[in-house]
Amino acid sequence: MRVLSVHNYYRESGGEDAVFHAEADLLEAHGVEVRRVEFSNRSIEGSSPLRMLGLAASTVWSRSAAERVGNEIRAFQPDVAHFHNTLPLVSPSAYRACRARGVPVVQTLHNYRLICPAGVLYRDESPCHDCVGHTPLAAVRHACYRDSRAQSAVVAGMLTVHRVRRSWARDVDLFVAPSEALKREVVAGGIAGLEAERIVVKPHFLSPDPGVSAQPRAGVFFAGRLVPSKGVDTLLRAWLHEDIPLTLRIAGDGELCESVEVAAQLSPRIEYLGRLRHDEVLAEMARSMAVVFPSTWEEPFGLVMIEALASGTPVIASRAGAFSEIARDGVDGLLFEPGDAAGLAAQVRRLCTEPALARTLGAHARRSFEARYTAEQNFPQLLGIYERVMGPARASRTQYSVSE
Repeated sequence: MRVLSVHNYYRESGGEDAVFHAEADLLEAHGVEVRRVEFSNRSIEGSSPLRMLGLAASTVWSRSAAERVGNEIRAFQPDVAHFHNTLPLVSPSAYRACRARGVPVVQTLHNYRLICPAGVLYRDESPCHDCVGHTPLAAVRHACYRDSRAQSAVVAGMLTVHRVRRSWARDVDLFVAPSEALKREVVAGGIAGLEAERIVVKPHFLSPDPGVSAQPRAGVFFAGRLVPSKGVDTLLRAWLHEDIPLTLRIAGDGELCESVEVAAQLSPRIEYLGRLRHDEVLAEMARSMAVVFPSTWEEPFGLVMIEALASGTPVIASRAGAFSEIARDGVDGLLFEPGDAAGLAAQVRRLCTEPALARTLGAHARRSFEARYTAEQNFPQLLGIYERVMGPARASRTQYSVSE
């Protein structure tokens, strides 16, 4: 089997980049041939106003991206094309290039972009569904994409053009969502091509497996961007104003960095670690009693959360988006309502005062990871998706079959 994997990197690396590489690596490890076609937003940094005008047009329909993908198809002869992020350099034109050459298309939904120009269903520190089921004019009015009305208009225009053109129905064979929460929100948008039967739920996975450490555990750990949507305010209010006997260690950076630094000065039970390397984050998880996820936006998945499960560390999370799918309340984690600092504090105290519960949650967390989020679990799911869009005749000519 040959897979053309296409991805547009953002300026700063993130979870989408990790998933793109992890899936390609997984396929290659099983002998599948993969051609990675990569675009990067760093290539447009410092562009002139004239070039930015051209970029606005190519966000809607990029002739150069379609040509490049077409050339890759001719050279590589893939059985399927798998797209990850396409904004802004790839555009839906690349789907059409695949369709014109008879190559089936799979598109992973990493966020809510097709129903929300900002991709997050979040505005002014609150969940927002103003554009769901509607022409996304509200996103332009509120400058939701990159705090720019002009750039928001470009993304909203791209979405509107391709809804009218029915690109998602005509040129994409199957969508992949990492969670039921993401699928549910996208289906609610009522967009042609994004019906429930055309979206397969396949969670992301973690590789390599960090394993479980036997070292003593202490304190609670948070790792993530220090921004309002991650619930940093909820986290700080819980430790500053509620009676929590455990130390909170915070890793990350972002616009709320100063607020975290101030909180660390006010409370001896808050430690700010700054930005850590990935291996350092895993080490912190391995020595923590729990990892906390207080997000207030509808998280489409949680890569850091499955890292916590893999390390056998209980999760304390808000019921935000996919979090309540990954962490089951009272089974492998404890849940609270988004924004509820007192509820968060109560769950931390419960873990602290019930050591047997903490041990049980940790053991179940590890079992949940092994059952749902390993590379071994994920490979046949990914292969099954490709075989579904390829059809029986084409799939039978490839080296792999899910039934083998």
